Amino acid sequence: EMLPSYTINLSPIREGSGLARARRAAKKAATNQGELTRLLTFARGVLLNNFPAADALYRLIGHVEQSLQERRPPREEVVAALEYLRDPFDDEYDALQPHGFDDDASVVRAAAKALARPRRKVA
Repeated sequence: EMLPSYTINLSPIREGSGLARARRAAKKAATNQGELTRLLTFARGVLLNNFPAADALYRLIGHVEQSLQERRPPREEVVAALEYLRDPFDDEYDALQPHGFDDDASVVRAAAKALARPRRKVA
């Protein structure tokens, strides 16, 4: 349990770059039905592995499914969270057990929380 606090990060990938990559990918994926379907398939698979923020992930999946049914783009922050979840080389390498998905869970929870707020109007 204490190991991550003593681990030295020698990765050349800067913290925060995973979320920046996910946001860039989300801009393209949000309007691509095939890509959204692939993200949903991946997210459902993650749920099978005891994802620490399963309740929040269910909300994101539901939002994207509803968007697809209504033929409207989902919220970009939701798609970015799913892109982040799919990227194993985000801010914390996902294969590092048992904490590899902690950062993913935080991003997913933040996106689910954002769903509770109304969309901002662009002037």
